[in-house]
Amino acid sequence: MIVIIDDEYFFALQLKRKLKKFYKNEKIKILTKFDSEFLANNNVDTLFLDIELANGKNGIEMARMYREQIDQDEKLNIVFISAHDSYVYSTFGVRPIDFIRKGNITEDLERCINLIEQKKKRDEMQVIIGGKMFKLMNVLYVESQGNNVNYVGAKNDLILERRAKLSDVEKELEKYHFIRCHKSYVVNAARITEASTNYVILNKEIEISISRSE
Repeated sequence: MIVIIDDEYFFALQLKRKLKKFYKNEKIKILTKFDSEFLANNNVDTLFLDIELANGKNGIEMARMYREQIDQDEKLNIVFISAHDSYVYSTFGVRPIDFIRKGNITEDLERCINLIEQKKKRDEMQVIIGGKMFKLMNVLYVESQGNNVNYVGAKNDLILERRAKLSDVEKELEKYHFIRCHKSYVVNAARITEASTNYVILNKEIEISISRSE
């Protein structure tokens, strides 16, 4: 299911019509206010959420609180909507998949749909590395230790240990949105929940330092 939350109902209808061109068989529901109970009790794949809701409600904060409440929240694709471009930089902490400007909806929506489809493929992709098959989305980070590299999972568990250079792993995984943030670490960018100039936080709890030295 796709859900649109926007108190400007006529804009929501316009967005729904455009989405129907891409998702002919998908159920699309319009809500005029944030309803966490509805989201939790329905199989929602993608949420298009207006940042400026009625009664002074802030969509970014509502989405942040909802992400903290539910399990496996990375499965929900959040797309923020706003008439103001300046909001885009405030949304990163909620890990949206994209940001749509109301004044540029046609162009932005086409890009957004492509990003959603790419993410679906990445989430389901299985790879064979070191003779073992696993989903890349289950890998939190890859750490270099001596002549080996360790692929560490979301529960801080060891998925795979192999003899390799981290620079080679970086090249292998960069097309899957893994990034080198430190001389000893390659991290899954989709798992970053917080970032600063000195560190990134993965899955809200694992801190990895950022270093420019290689």
